Amino acid sequence: MAYIKRAQVKQKTENFPSDGVIAAAWPDHGEIILCDTREEACEVSDRYASEHLQVIAEGLDWWKEYLRNYDSLFMGKVSNQKRYE
Repeated sequence: MAYIKRAQVKQKTENFPSDGVIAAAWPDHGEIILCDTREEACEVSDRYASEHLQVIAEGLDWWKEYLRNYDSLFMGKVSNQKRYE
């Protein structure tokens, strides 16, 4: 599954204005972490304590309640950047 997702990252970011930055950073800094539950995903996210955290999932109110360690939280697909097709 992670191999499929890795290919999707490349495909989905090809048309971003910053695709060169993404392509350069991904091999050294990109990660895919698979979690069994959304509670586990929150635990992992809280350990990382991202400065900018974007959640694209069902039940956004649940995520907002249970995520704790972040600076800025963006909810939904297009909450923090222009939508790229």
